Amino acid sequence: MPEAIRTHIPRNPTGPVSAKTGLEEACNGRKPDRLLGRRTVLALLILSTASAWAQGGKDSDRKREKGNEKDRKPEPRREDERGHTLYAEINLAKDGIVGLSAGRLETTSPWAAYLAPGMWVKAQGGWENGIFYARSLEVTHPTFFSYYRGPGELLGLGAGWVEVWHTGASELGAVQRFALRSVTPGSEPLLLAHSSNRRWIALPAGLSPIAPPGQGWYLLRGEAQGSSIRWKSAQPFP
Repeated sequence: MPEAIRTHIPRNPTGPVSAKTGLEEACNGRKPDRLLGRRTVLALLILSTASAWAQGGKDSDRKREKGNEKDRKPEPRREDERGHTLYAEINLAKDGIVGLSAGRLETTSPWAAYLAPGMWVKAQGGWENGIFYARSLEVTHPTFFSYYRGPGELLGLGAGWVEVWHTGASELGAVQRFALRSVTPGSEPLLLAHSSNRRWIALPAGLSPIAPPGQGWYLLRGEAQGSSIRWKSAQPFP
């Protein structure tokens, strides 16, 4: 008959023995205050493992909840990404310098080369040290205009080259001069104009470019031949 398992019960116990204390004593090899049976040690191991697993599950749930909160955060508004919108009148536009009443405008937009004082523009960008850096630029006034750079005698403006802007009150309205200045003669005449219904808009008398290839803005390049110009190409602009 197998020998019965002997246990030792202290005379004045201060409280129940915790599973952690019994497990530490069993694992560290120290002699406990009482002898534990194999089933008791096994039960303590199971309880310890289950507690650790439960705590790990809670940590995973917390991380998952934090991840879901990040996913629920709204995306930045596109207005913030674009920056500020500026509506301003041009008071200086020459040799790549664009001046405003409130400072200076810098941009890589192709429109910057065809601006004139008195025009109004809409720009997207931001201010820095009195300079507005524009990522995009468009002319809002005048609505209908054309730009010409070439011999002035074609327009009755005398000898020498000129830059001249013309405007029209509407697509078929009367054309009038908007701005004019003398320039150094260049290698080829230029004409920037808008076409609608197969017609050039705000084009002064004296210029006879090729027929519009389509709708929209076009930049025409030509070759000066005495008192006339032979227009060679018309490319969509910008």
